[in-house]
Amino acid sequence: MANEIYITEPGTRIIARKGSVIIMRGNGEKQALPPNTEEVIIATSRASITTKAVRILAMKGINLVILNPLGDPVAIITPPVINKTVITRVRQYELFLENETRLELARRIIACKIENQARLVRYFAKSRREPSLNDIAYSISTIATQLMSIETNRLNPDII
Repeated sequence: MANEIYITEPGTRIIARKGSVIIMRGNGEKQALPPNTEEVIIATSRASITTKAVRILAMKGINLVILNPLGDPVAIITPPVINKTVITRVRQYELFLENETRLELARRIIACKIENQARLVRYFAKSRREPSLNDIAYSISTIATQLMSIETNRLNPDII
């Protein structure tokens, strides 16, 4: 996410004032939470946050993540309102449910994998000065082209 706020300084307090979330650093510096914030990540065990600030974050659709000293999440507070994370997750679930989309995605991933293998063989042909490998690369690339030319409705959905 591009709009994340990291809290890493010990002694930082996150409070609510007049409907806004304020970050108060240990050195006395105060900062209002920017309006385009999507996630607040607390990465220190010596920070505090008021429940009122948690409520405001939730009402604004902002996720709150608390990390352990190794950087692994130990708590994630996600608002019950629809936010971008939820929308993304819903789209991913929908993708699993749509059989034809699922088949098309699988076909494209496999075709790209095959084409990348052909590129690797072409690289070896050039770096090892083995022209015969170019013929093999062409054969591999042809398989990817054939895969993409198969109609989706001819594929067996039970194998994916």
